[in-house]
Amino acid sequence: MLALALLGHWGIQAGLVHTHAGIQQRARGDWDRIASVLREHGVHPPCVLAGNTSTIPIAHTAGCTVTETNTPEHPSALVLRERNPQHWARDWPRFPVPDTYNPGWTVLVRP
Repeated sequence: MLALALLGHWGIQAGLVHTHAGIQQRARGDWDRIASVLREHGVHPPCVLAGNTSTIPIAHTAGCTVTETNTPEHPSALVLRERNPQHWARDWPRFPVPDTYNPGWTVLVRP
């Protein structure tokens, strides 16, 4: 009986691992798409990105560093998801990131 319960529990856990691994893989695909949009619009290392907490893995993927959004020096680009930019970047050119798993990504590049 205990073996059957453990086997059932293992089956449920294996399903959850498979589901969450797929979600993580698709999210990492978003990082690649965002990095591609950054490169297409002239953001290349050495570069500095700002945005939200998701900016850290995106910056790593793009070969950039990360800064806070409220610093005196402006970053090379802002990476935002369903959020308005800070007042100092509202006139920067905006580029939507197409075909993402999590929709709503926008890249703003410093002119």
